[in-house]
Amino acid sequence: MKEGKGGHGGGDAVLLDEFSYPPPDRYIRAADGRAGAASILTGIAANHSTHTGKPIQIADLAPGLKRPDHPVMPANTDAVPMPPRG
Repeated sequence: MKEGKGGHGGGDAVLLDEFSYPPPDRYIRAADGRAGAASILTGIAANHSTHTGKPIQIADLAPGLKRPDHPVMPANTDAVPMPPRG
């Protein structure tokens, strides 16, 4: 394993660069606030559903919350694009 200079084996500089100069994320792998909210609301909806025995709609818990962005999914016959190795 390569080890960089600085704290956490060089990882600190890499993480700080991502915050300061985020690279393009064409596969939309990084979660944004909407994705975080949707994740939390999924658990809240599950708990409410368990207690009430009824289905719970996330849209009812957080009206106006926009859905997170998702990449276009390939058809099941298409090759899955992969980022270059490097």
